[in-house]
Amino acid sequence: MIDLHTHTNCSDGTDSPAQLVNKALAEGITVLAITDHDTTSGWQSAQQALRPDLSLALGSEISCLTADGISVHMLGLLFDGDHTEMQNMLEDTRDGRIPRARKIIELLNAGGIKISMDDVESVKPEGATLGRPHIADALVKNGVVSSRDEAFAELLNNNSPFYVAHLATKPEDAI
Repeated sequence: MIDLHTHTNCSDGTDSPAQLVNKALAEGITVLAITDHDTTSGWQSAQQALRPDLSLALGSEISCLTADGISVHMLGLLFDGDHTEMQNMLEDTRDGRIPRARKIIELLNAGGIKISMDDVESVKPEGATLGRPHIADALVKNGVVSSRDEAFAELLNNNSPFYVAHLATKPEDAI
C-alpha cells in the first residue's frame, strides 16, 4: 500500500512526522510520502523514525497560483531538499501566508466574528506552516464553530466572503 499525499503537524496535519510514520506502519503502508504544505521541515524527523518495511517518498505540497488566479496545489516528490532555489521558493510562499491570514482575520472581525492572530498562533504547532486550518482551529477554540469542518463549510471556503487568495509561485516556476 502506498500513500503519496500526507501532512504532518509541520503544516496542517495533526501528527508529528514520527507519529505519522508509526501510523503508516500500523496500517501496512509500504511507501509513505511526507508532503507538507510549502515545507520540508518534517523530512528529517520522518527519516529518523523510519523502520524496515517502510520507504519514504519525500516531497512537499507546493502552493501555486496561475496567471489567471487559479489556486493549484502541486505535489512535488523526490526533489533535492537542499536545492537552494526550491527552499527559497517554499520560504517565500510560507511568508505569504502570514498577510493572508491577517486579512482573513480582519474580514472575520469586520463580520462580527472575534478572532485574533494570537488566537491562531496559540493553536498552530510550533514551526508549522500557517494555513486556514489553523484559523479554523482557533475558531473552534473560541467557540465560534464546533469543528474544523464546520469552520470551512461556513466561513473559510473559497466562496466565503472571508476568503482571501494567497500569493504563490506560478506552477511552471515550481516545476
